[in-house]
Formats: sequence, C-alpha cells, structure tokens
Amino acid sequence: MGLEVHEDIEFSRREEAWQRVGYVLLAGVVMAAFVGLLGAGPLSQATASVDGLTVDYERIGRNGSWTTMLVRPGRPDGDKALVVAISRSWLDGFRLDTITPTPTEMTARGDTLLLTWTTPPDEVVLELRYLKAGFLAGELEALGRRVPVQAFVLP
Repeated sequence: MGLEVHEDIEFSRREEAWQRVGYVLLAGVVMAAFVGLLGAGPLSQATASVDGLTVDYERIGRNGSWTTMLVRPGRPDGDKALVVAISRSWLDGFRLDTITPTPTEMTARGDTLLLTWTTPPDEVVLELRYLKAGFLAGELEALGRRVPVQAFVLP
C-alpha cells in the first residue's frame, strides 16, 4: 500500500499564473515609488514657467510631508519692490512654515497672500507641509506674470 497523492495540474498552472501577475504588480509598485509616482522622486518634480517667472515644486506628494517650492521671479524694473501673490486655493492644501528670505511685508487681499520684498531677491524659497490629500491647484503671480501650479497629494 502506497500513499496516494491527488494533484490538479490545471489548478497548479492557474495558481502559478496568478502568482506571476502578483510579482509583476509588486515590481510595478516598487518601480513607481522609485521614480517618484508615489511621492518624492524625479517624476514628482515639476517646473512651471511664464515669461521669466519660474516655479519649481513637487507635483506629487504625501499628506503630512514637507516640501520646498522655489520661486524665481526675475528682476523688477528699476527700484520697484517685488510682490509675490499666492492664491488661497493653493495655500489651503499647505501649511506655510518658512519663507527665505523673509519678506518685508505679508498681507492678505481677498483670496490671495501677498509677500513683499523692498529689496527684490533672485529667488524665494517656501517651505510647506501638505495638510490634506487630493488634487490641489492654484497660481502664483509676480511682476504681472501668473504661473498655474498643480499637485496631487497622496494619503
């Protein structure tokens, strides 16, 4: 008397096929994370530019994480002050922590935050923290030029 082993070859083939699909999906998620589709990485970085006003920011982020936005407004004519306007629709998704260099004046006008420098800097660095998940859209304005910005914040 021997031990009988009952095997289902078709079931084993289907199981192996699903196992391969799982491995491919897992590898895809790892690669997406590596290149920045799930947060910080090369594909998550974006640059928006209009007539010399350039904004570098992270277009894909994670809720609760910190990010840096770099604004290069160009030079104002003459000795004019530099005013950077940030729409409320953009700032609603963030906590603004640090502005470098520190603006001479910060005021709110309607749905816009105005940052003013009497001595215009070449670039402004904003340190932000994501406050909510979802799609964020807004715009920045400096020297009469507006740049639309968009981000997707993962939970």
